[in-house]
Amino acid sequence: MRLSWRRAAFLAASAGVAAVAVVGSGVWSTVAGPADSGQPRIVVVTAKPLVSRISVVGVVEPGTTVNVVAPFDGSIKEKRFEYGGHVGHGAVLLVMDTAELDVRLREAQVGLLRASRAVDELKGWAAGAEVSRARRGVAAAKLALDDSRRKAAETRLLLDQGIVPRMEWETQVQQTATLKIQLEAAEQELKTVLDRGGQSHREIAELELKNAQVRVAEYQEQRDRTAIEAPVSGIILRPIQTPSSQALQPPLDIGARLSRGQSLFTVADVERLVVTAKVDEADINRLRVGQAVEVTGESFGNAAINGRIAHVSAQALPPTSGQGALFEIKVDITPTDEQAQRMRVGMSSVVTIMVYEKPNALVVSPEALSKDGQGPFVMVLDPRTEQPRKTRVTLGRPTEDGVEVLDGLQEKDRLVVR
Repeated sequence: MRLSWRRAAFLAASAGVAAVAVVGSGVWSTVAGPADSGQPRIVVVTAKPLVSRISVVGVVEPGTTVNVVAPFDGSIKEKRFEYGGHVGHGAVLLVMDTAELDVRLREAQVGLLRASRAVDELKGWAAGAEVSRARRGVAAAKLALDDSRRKAAETRLLLDQGIVPRMEWETQVQQTATLKIQLEAAEQELKTVLDRGGQSHREIAELELKNAQVRVAEYQEQRDRTAIEAPVSGIILRPIQTPSSQALQPPLDIGARLSRGQSLFTVADVERLVVTAKVDEADINRLRVGQAVEVTGESFGNAAINGRIAHVSAQALPPTSGQGALFEIKVDITPTDEQAQRMRVGMSSVVTIMVYEKPNALVVSPEALSKDGQGPFVMVLDPRTEQPRKTRVTLGRPTEDGVEVLDGLQEKDRLVVR
């Protein structure tokens, strides 16, 4: 059991060195017993600093990026930039051709005029021309019906006196019935015309007017953005795209056709730089915002750049074949002026993160550890009896020199190592 435990501790320590860099100086000193004599050795436990680090590959990125998109459908009239070049805030980068937009703007203005005229007509609808014409139609139908009824009454008197034939009276009665139907139709027409100026129709007209106003304002705003300017000072980068979308991206040359909302380029503010890295799922829970970081890179000097973790992603990156889950972290860095001048967006770097630090750690060698059914233990030399006694220990992190002991030992304890 002793041998298997020692070997496991040693393998754990080796695995810790492969995954993370663990520097521990809490070593022991041998005070008795030749190393190869087979006799027990006495090792004195000494407290020394213990530091555990994770190292991952990172990429230098701008601290702030602004994606610029096409303001409307159209073609490029002028191009005034090159990818990778520095631009100032407000610098004109592209000028769009507005021929098609001007047509849409004029059509929208025509629609606005029509909608405005419709609203004005409905506001005075009751006194408008159509209502007046319908009212005149009702009045004329009433006059005609009244005249026909009067003539029918007179014809009836003449019929009773035998002056006119009965057919003449029947004709007049039939004409009166026809005029009555015409009056009812005229009254229905008046009602229909009045309803067209009702509340619901006025609300519809007002909504159509608002829609027309929005369309004109939208096209006018697009017209005002004919010149595409740099939103911030920085360098111009190509838009971030997938391989499939990039294949469909036409070059931004004069005459190239653009669609509204199409990504054109990204302006990166390089006054503040960050380093982005990918961390394995086995280590991500050991990281937190604010942890100290050292960034090194061959391209920007030998001295390490200090920084701190600014963001730890809670979602894994899209998986790739043959790899486990990876999580993105972002590191804020504070390079010197000389380092900042040498750093470029996209440069690779090594990010070293301190995940554990203990100034007075106790570390014992795998040979000093044993294990039974109750767990790990060491043999400590009793200062009173000078006899070894079994002492239970709680183990911590594996290191290059052994395994950290969290509980059960004190500094200057003497261990019996066989």
